[in-house]
Amino acid sequence: MTVNPKALWDQSLVLIAQNVTKEQYNTWFKPIVFELYDEEKKTLLVQIPSTFFYEYLEANYVDLLTKVLSHTFGSGVKLTYRIVVVKKPPVLSNVEADPADAAPKPESETRANRAPSILDVAQPQDIPSHLNPKLTFENYIEGDSNKMTRSIGCSIAEHPFNAQFNPFFIYGPSGCGKTHLVNAIGLMIKKLYPEKRILYISAKLFSVQYTQAVLENHTNDFIAFYQTVDVVIIDDVQEWIGKTKTLETFFHIFNHLFRNNKRIILA
Repeated sequence: MTVNPKALWDQSLVLIAQNVTKEQYNTWFKPIVFELYDEEKKTLLVQIPSTFFYEYLEANYVDLLTKVLSHTFGSGVKLTYRIVVVKKPPVLSNVEADPADAAPKPESETRANRAPSILDVAQPQDIPSHLNPKLTFENYIEGDSNKMTRSIGCSIAEHPFNAQFNPFFIYGPSGCGKTHLVNAIGLMIKKLYPEKRILYISAKLFSVQYTQAVLENHTNDFIAFYQTVDVVIIDDVQEWIGKTKTLETFFHIFNHLFRNNKRIILA
């Protein structure tokens, strides 16, 4: 007996509700509307109310959605969103989810988390840094394994626009303090050079912003915004493996920043 796809989606929602808080469920999953399931292509199409909704789901719940849908619809199911932007007339656009992405740490919901627009480019000093004020050099635990890295980090923070160690790339296993160190560098630069534009962003969120920019035909504005940043700090760059278009876009930004003696930090 063939199971109704809508019933499978309802089962998926039940499983999701068991793994998130009531508030999270009501905010991010209850508004999702089942549209259709193509059994031959194993593609599930759902409706969501905005581009930001898609952005937030992909940034925070893609791992949960992948696991739940694989359980209810079977392995290999592909999730596709129909973004219904409330305008006059309504604007519809389809976006495919990336099941290979793991859910990153939640980011604060500010304008800077969205794809930058030409308005952001026109404000040369007015951007949030997204740095964590608690991750400083003062509470960074130093040991034999990271003594040299910390020393280099301090040197970069004091003289961020020297050509030495630019770009600065930190590599290591999860939990060894990479995020803490890059935040500490950014905070010290911000303290010593308050007039400079400093931006910390996860590679996952950069990808989400890029996707939104493509959807809204703002790719040039997206690139132009990042080219105005004086210190760009990108964490978890392994998230870009296999994302050819994202890498090509960052390559243009990287070249511009490097040629103009801007600081690039990757972890």
